[in-house]
Amino acid sequence: VAAHDAAGAARSERSLYLAARASSMLADEAYRRYSALQLTHPLKTSLAAKKAAMEQALAAYRATNDYGVQEYATLATYRMAMIYQQLGADLLASERPADIDELALQQYEMLLEEQAYPFEEKAIAIHEANTRRSWQGVYDEWVQGSFVELAQLMPARYGKAEMPPAAAEASTEAAARLEETLLERLEDEPDDIEVYNRYGIFLRQQGRFEEAEASYLAALEVSEATPFIHCNLGMLYDLYLGQPEPALQHYYRYRDLSDGADPRVALWIADLEQRQLSLVQGGAQ
Repeated sequence: VAAHDAAGAARSERSLYLAARASSMLADEAYRRYSALQLTHPLKTSLAAKKAAMEQALAAYRATNDYGVQEYATLATYRMAMIYQQLGADLLASERPADIDELALQQYEMLLEEQAYPFEEKAIAIHEANTRRSWQGVYDEWVQGSFVELAQLMPARYGKAEMPPAAAEASTEAAARLEETLLERLEDEPDDIEVYNRYGIFLRQQGRFEEAEASYLAALEVSEATPFIHCNLGMLYDLYLGQPEPALQHYYRYRDLSDGADPRVALWIADLEQRQLSLVQGGAQ
């Protein structure tokens, strides 16, 4: 790290990469020290130590992120979110004072929830920043990890799954075999909507979002009135491509074609409309 930072004009892409990797390793050490600290009674003392370790770990990951090397920047962003997330969870799970009556315990736990909430909010904001990298086609394990965490933290917005659900292939070889099979089936049956849909889901799982879009649109060319295609395409635009307007249009179409049979879509529409309104109001200020 020091060698790259001091190299000036002699810096190279290689030295930048090595500096980012070394910085990430140093940050990981700070993260492990932070994670090992338990919140015990008296909370004031243990929380002060935990927060000090948190600031050290956050500063280390910010330094890693500042190098701008993608694979370490996404890792650093994910870990910064997890640092805040862990502190919120640790507060809620912290050791309770002994010899405290039930009413006082309830008040104490309410205070813990109030203290934990801002850390969860920060974690959500940072995870969301990481997931927005998918809009530029970045979908590595750390961006995927942020999507997983957000599905737990904000299930109404991020806990969406394509129809029908399909597990991602566990290996590169298995993924290649599945893609070959799907393409062969499309060659034999070019109007098979189910295969277009499965291929779209596969491509999304691989982070090939524009190709996934093309597969879903091809299915709609075969039959526009296919509810689950509109549902999956809406999710793709909403979560992975950052295109709210077409996402809304496909959510609307899915709602209309399914005659309101899926109560989730009303929540998705309301959430996305509210986000759109907030953007408009924010831009007008």
